[in-house]
Amino acid sequence: MSREAVLRARHLTRYYEIKGGPFSRPATVKALNEASFELFAGQTLAVVGESGCGKSTLARVLTMIEPPTSGELTINGQAVALKPGQRPPAALRREVQIIFQTLMARSTRARPWRPCWRSRSSSTAVR
Repeated sequence: MSREAVLRARHLTRYYEIKGGPFSRPATVKALNEASFELFAGQTLAVVGESGCGKSTLARVLTMIEPPTSGELTINGQAVALKPGQRPPAALRREVQIIFQTLMARSTRARPWRPCWRSRSSSTAVR
């Protein structure tokens, strides 16, 4: 039995053109270069890398905040082909969301994070 990928990325790239001064040529920053993967229902994808390697750019492309310069993105079998400035269909945007890492993610119970200080003269925590 063949499973359909929930999210499929093929050769996703995102380049930015940086304009120089009046006497210099524009430069191209290759923020994301040829990212490819498939994600199936029940799987988790962790994107890990050093600062500046394209993690945030990949997230913006996958969530359709920015269109890729080139490559293919498929969500639930639906090809996403956006032109610069074009908004994705609302129904498709609801399918993909970013979950931000927070301090609360470390806790087993959802509760607001509160700072805690210990007084030097006492062992009592001050909240």
